[in-house]
Amino acid sequence: MFCPKCGVQVNSPQSFCSQCGAALNENSSPSQNTNEIASTKPLKNKKPLIIGVIAILLFLIGISLTIRSCANNPAKLIVGKWTAFDSSSGKSDGVGEFTKDGKVISEDGSETVTYKIDKSDKENIKLTIYLDSKKNSSREYKIKFKNKDEFELTEPKSPGEVYTFKRVKK
Repeated sequence: MFCPKCGVQVNSPQSFCSQCGAALNENSSPSQNTNEIASTKPLKNKKPLIIGVIAILLFLIGISLTIRSCANNPAKLIVGKWTAFDSSSGKSDGVGEFTKDGKVISEDGSETVTYKIDKSDKENIKLTIYLDSKKNSSREYKIKFKNKDEFELTEPKSPGEVYTFKRVKK
């Protein structure tokens, strides 16, 4: 005789299965029990599902880290064309383009200076603009991003002198 629940072979005089504890029915035949056990669905291989979920999670984490690194990196945010405004007069001082390779180029291309961003102090990010190729003459500013399309430059020596830069929309 076989247990109808787990299919283990049991001795006839027993009332309960010694393996799983199920009640044994004297009328059960081995063929019925075997059919019940055989009719249970086999376990599906879940390995592809697990791999898929892990791949999606890694992809989402990668996107999140990329967005976060760009948003918190002034050197990447500053790249592009900007219109400069003198905050005291509100007048435009022209358009300049900050490049990836550390240059600021005037709108007409006639002037080029270099720049460097020092973010060692996250509260006081510094932008140094070098006015000559040998970096003998420079001006240092405190840079503060209001959002990805606007930032301010303040001269630490002249706190009232503030320049606002707004990104030029394409």
